[in-house]
Amino acid sequence: MKRQIAIVLFLMGICLSSYAQTVINYPTVSRSNTRIVEITKIELLKDATVLHITATNPPNLWVSFSSKTILRDPKTSRTYELLKCDGYPLDKEHYMSKGRQEFKMYFAPLDANVSKVDFIEGNQSGAFRLSGIVIRNTIVMDNLEPAIHISASPGETIVIPAKTLRKFKKDKDLIIRITDR
Repeated sequence: MKRQIAIVLFLMGICLSSYAQTVINYPTVSRSNTRIVEITKIELLKDATVLHITATNPPNLWVSFSSKTILRDPKTSRTYELLKCDGYPLDKEHYMSKGRQEFKMYFAPLDANVSKVDFIEGNQSGAFRLSGIVIRNTIVMDNLEPAIHISASPGETIVIPAKTLRKFKKDKDLIIRITDR
């Protein structure tokens, strides 16, 4: 029992320490109402959630982003406000001479239990909406007593020490389920 508690604490420590520096490249998006906006990277920092965005539109046409843009947790409806934007003017028609522009939007830091977010650019007609952006998946190890739940970002590698695996009965496989909750 002491060993299981130690394993749980160890794995929780890994998850919590990695949360402060998690980077998600090209996150999965469930639904989008636009082809103009692409999120190329998300950084989960201690003091902010940074979205690296590429806006693409034919040259000399404009795109506008609202300063009222938010991230929303679809499970709880909690919203995370936009703190600042680097590399793109907000609340005005911006003509993209090259047809493509990269910039960063900084939002309030997400709670550690948030697994998906919605990017909501505003309430006006034509506002950009990207829904179901995957922040992390949940890994459940079913045959540990009690089961261990670990939050992991897409593409993140979780290492389970060999000594932990030795405690399983030799006739049982380690069962790992990955969910997107």
